[in-house]
Amino acid sequence: MAPIYDGSEILLPLSKACGLPIDQVNFIVIEIVALFFGVVFRKPLGPELVSSRTRHAVSLILGVAFGLFCFGKKLFHIVAQTAVCYTCLKLLPASVTHIVVFLLAMGYLIIIHIDRTFFSEPGYTIDISGPLMITTQKVTSLAFGINDGCHRNSEKLTDLQKKTAVKNCPSLLEMSSYIFYFQGLLVGPAVFFSDYKAFIEGTDLVKQVPPTAMTKGKPEPFYVHKPSPLDPVMKKLATVIVWIMIHIFILPHYPAYLNADPGFIANHSFLYRLWYMWLSMTLCKARYYVAWTLGDAVHNASGFGWAGVDRFGRHKWDLVTNIKIMNIETGLSIKDFTDNWNMQTSLWLRHICYERIPIQKVLATFTLSALWHGIYPGYYFTFICSGIFLSAGRQVRRKVRPYFLSSTWLKSVYDVFTWLTTHLVISYVGVAFNLLYWQPILIFYGSVYFFLHVLGTVILAIMPFVPTKEFKMSAQEMASRSSLESSNNNEMVNGKQTEDIHSFILKKHA
Repeated sequence: MAPIYDGSEILLPLSKACGLPIDQVNFIVIEIVALFFGVVFRKPLGPELVSSRTRHAVSLILGVAFGLFCFGKKLFHIVAQTAVCYTCLKLLPASVTHIVVFLLAMGYLIIIHIDRTFFSEPGYTIDISGPLMITTQKVTSLAFGINDGCHRNSEKLTDLQKKTAVKNCPSLLEMSSYIFYFQGLLVGPAVFFSDYKAFIEGTDLVKQVPPTAMTKGKPEPFYVHKPSPLDPVMKKLATVIVWIMIHIFILPHYPAYLNADPGFIANHSFLYRLWYMWLSMTLCKARYYVAWTLGDAVHNASGFGWAGVDRFGRHKWDLVTNIKIMNIETGLSIKDFTDNWNMQTSLWLRHICYERIPIQKVLATFTLSALWHGIYPGYYFTFICSGIFLSAGRQVRRKVRPYFLSSTWLKSVYDVFTWLTTHLVISYVGVAFNLLYWQPILIFYGSVYFFLHVLGTVILAIMPFVPTKEFKMSAQEMASRSSLESSNNNEMVNGKQTEDIHSFILKKHA
């Protein structure tokens, strides 16, 4: 039986004509409509032409309309969660409100995850749990921002906490607009309230000059003209079209469930099934590539997402970017994958969890990440296994890589090998993420003898005994790295730290 969908079915004929489920058709159509309204929001409704109240109201009305079209009466869950959390923000002292809001918001989300897992019809559909995951990030980050801005000592805040600190609880209109704004309601990504408020009011045009000799060691504000987003929007739309075509015409021929199908397993060799695993898991990423890139384009079309200029004077449109596809597909390590996948969620995890938990930071952060995603067994299996392979990959890089740096040819061989193994591992753990339930998960991994689990465990066991080879960089390489680090530190990106939480953890615990 197909999963129940509460959104509009007015586009059902189009759904049947193109062969896509009605939930996906509604999503794509509404995002295209949002692109048009994004242009309107940037031009005739720009911050220099209308008041911030008008922009808040228009964004709210459009967001609610889009939400009702795609989710119907289930939109009430976002209203209920937001109403409860906003009441706490208004009534409770800033010293405790962040804890209360976090528990309430996460508790509500977990209840919805339980309902989806155990009481809803089986099958994948775009349901309200997705937007609710985004609003959970919004209300919790706002609550922690208010705690930082109104209660904590500013001298003890991290750079990220200083940037996202909120001095006053937003008005009801500001809060509602922040939760329901039309560019990000359906797919996100979640943004910090300080960034959203700056976009609505037009104050995102004020940037800080990094401290230099010319500014006597102090940052100075300056104003810039926000460029047209036409170029980044068109590039992202082109990417979306490519992946939609892959999703429609290629993905149906390689369904993920065949990885655990007994008949498929019995009739195909081990090596063929590994190839199928890699191909099917790569294709499964298409829906994330489409959704997140299209959401990014909608934000940019409305003028949201501009992050200043880099050291070369090039305009950056990655303030709300959630994924960097090229970096993922060409990555040479699992770290490269985690650095560029669901980037805003990684920033949220770092902001409200990793930077604040005094003990067991890694365990707490990964536990929160798993709970936020849902309660399907496949999610937890994926996160636990990812921890094993992250550790194994780090050990290989530390102990083995230096032996391949003596020549360009050897390094190329190492890079090709690590690219292959990285994408094999990502596909391997991705099977559990897509199969979701224990029975098919165990069938698949049993059919391949848990071979990468065994290999990862063996690597962790033997790496401590592998002698470490010292590698000395040439003067030119040292100068190049120093220049790169300096440029990364000085890039003007509105104070945003986009480092992935997993990379942050690895650096701290390396």
